Amino acid sequence: MVVIPTLGNRLNMLNMCLNSITSSKYKVEIVIIFPKNKTFQMKQFTSARQNVLLEPQNLNMIESVNYVLQKYTEYKYFTWISDDDLLSNSCIDRGVSFLESNMNYVATFGAVDYIDVAGRMIGKWNPPKFAQILNGFVPSAIKLEGSVFNLEKLRSIGSIPPTIKYCPDVYLILKLSKRGKLKKITGPSVAQFRIHLDSPTTNSRYKSNLESCFLQFKLGSNINRILILVFGPTVFILKNLAMKLIFRVKI
Repeated sequence: MVVIPTLGNRLNMLNMCLNSITSSKYKVEIVIIFPKNKTFQMKQFTSARQNVLLEPQNLNMIESVNYVLQKYTEYKYFTWISDDDLLSNSCIDRGVSFLESNMNYVATFGAVDYIDVAGRMIGKWNPPKFAQILNGFVPSAIKLEGSVFNLEKLRSIGSIPPTIKYCPDVYLILKLSKRGKLKKITGPSVAQFRIHLDSPTTNSRYKSNLESCFLQFKLGSNINRILILVFGPTVFILKNLAMKLIFRVKI
């Protein structure tokens, strides 16, 4: 199951997002959750597509994901992608194939390309194989985009707290890491993360990083807390400087 929360205002990007998913060899059900006043528009938009389930709900992003996780319990695997981002290089096939053969793992992750509005590559994050260890004190060492989760394990951690505003993905991955191992899928990037003026990465970068650090301190081990206290400010500054350099383009 692939979940796409959307406001229904970026249909061109949503169309590209859907196209990036339907190339999977596995049968993939796509759940699009959107405001009720967009119901007619979304029905028309998806009328020619198969395996798309529409969920008109007046919910914010956190509530939307919680709603889907609680309702759709019959699926084995889960991934979540924003309507302006893309899954790439058969990431669902690669993730599901690994998890099917390695039931002791809870999720897969991989490299992510950063792209601009036109789809041009402007940066890349290629986490190391041991990113699960780093994720406890390096903000978003594992990216949500392109990650595939064991849905039963993911549901076992409970709902995302409504107090989280910017980093529900950080919360999910930190909590899930306590349930088992995450595997890096080597090879081509598993997703393309689009940077533009409306994206939280652009307009709420500092708030997002601060919330991420708070979650890591709250949910991490004692060792992680010590690392955050000692190296956290340096990591925070370096990450924001890197983001400025990577995104010093017209977005």
